[in-house]
Amino acid sequence: MLNVLCKTVLKDHLKALLEDKSVLVQKLSKMSHDLSPLVLPSTQVFQLVSRREAFKYYSPELEDRLQAIDEQSLERVLALQNSTEESQIETTTDDSYVETSSIDGESEFMSYYSKDSMKFASSYRSDRSGYYRNDVVRSQWRLAAKKGNFLKFLPRELKGLIIVHKETNNIIREFHKKPGFLKTFLNTVVGRSYLRVMNDFGLLPTHIHADYSSVTISVAPDPNPIPVDQLQKAQKNLSDRLDSLNLIN
Repeated sequence: MLNVLCKTVLKDHLKALLEDKSVLVQKLSKMSHDLSPLVLPSTQVFQLVSRREAFKYYSPELEDRLQAIDEQSLERVLALQNSTEESQIETTTDDSYVETSSIDGESEFMSYYSKDSMKFASSYRSDRSGYYRNDVVRSQWRLAAKKGNFLKFLPRELKGLIIVHKETNNIIREFHKKPGFLKTFLNTVVGRSYLRVMNDFGLLPTHIHADYSSVTISVAPDPNPIPVDQLQKAQKNLSDRLDSLNLIN
């Protein structure tokens, strides 16, 4: 019975999924409610929940949003393009490794991107660069997403694989087991750069886990992402943004 209902819903609303993901999410939610009196095999329950969770991160408007941000940040985007070598990308079955280096050798960014995550391995940015780290991330992610065919999907987590910034590392070691660590970390130099990435992509931080000099931040789609025409102001006032999030982790 579950398979019949699933096939019916997916067939009838495949077009709706492409135009408005919320339609199918509502249908799946109603379907799971209608089936609640039934005793379902655990594997089918898991598949249904996983499918609904995947739709949660489906974002057909993401590409247009990032393009609009580039247009709003044209001076920085041109600075990035004119001062860096062509990004190198290596793709595996799991993710894509992207490396971007400045022509003068003073800035370097090494990251891994997949449908579910952004992993930052190394980031060195010269103060004279004329662009920000989130400008690099948008550029690198676009390359990886085109290769991996996930241009319409938001990541579920951001990872700092090796954080070498001394002040940020000190805060991680001192506060990682204390209440409010998520907000404390996002108020560091490294954390603020991650928050700018989240703002660009329309993501909200929900949880953080730290292990020595690395962190993993779980994220969820922001139901009310910062409008693109207000984004530059928000990126300059990150303290106000943090206060508005009411983080409890």
